Amino acid sequence: MNKGIPLAKGQWIQFMNAGDRYSATDALSQMMAATRRTHSLVYSDVFLTSGEEKTQKQHTSIYKMGLFTSVCHQCVLYNYKKLKPLKFDTRYPVSADFDSLLETYYRDPKHFAIHVKKPLIEYQLGGFSDQRLPEILQERKQQFERRIPNPLIKWWNLQNLKRQTGKLKAIKE
Repeated sequence: MNKGIPLAKGQWIQFMNAGDRYSATDALSQMMAATRRTHSLVYSDVFLTSGEEKTQKQHTSIYKMGLFTSVCHQCVLYNYKKLKPLKFDTRYPVSADFDSLLETYYRDPKHFAIHVKKPLIEYQLGGFSDQRLPEILQERKQQFERRIPNPLIKWWNLQNLKRQTGKLKAIKE
């Protein structure tokens, strides 16, 4: 992803992986229709796919009431011109995209994101990050510690992360 960024020439940039695709022929047009030069990113809902199964996932706000949640990077259009320099932190090999959302939020919270409430992307399950949930949770803890300046918001997000980790352990057992 970092290698592709310097090659970008337009206002907006998106990162798709092998197996992922737009859910309709006009999906990108629908996302572009929602863009505003003032905002850092636009994101959509998603279809999660596994073989022939397709499940719609509606994203909540990335930031709501002090909690940060993640969206798959395939659903995000980054305002490349506004976010220069845009770079993913390779210290987080599994969740650098989430770190970029935190960094982007704190650059300009007022103009952070626009949510298109339609599933415009099909995200194929079973890839790299899906197989590394414990690593994602560990990286998120580090990202919260590093990126969130407000101690109360940091604490709130760490508590939510512990809750998610507890659910993960229960599922594995």
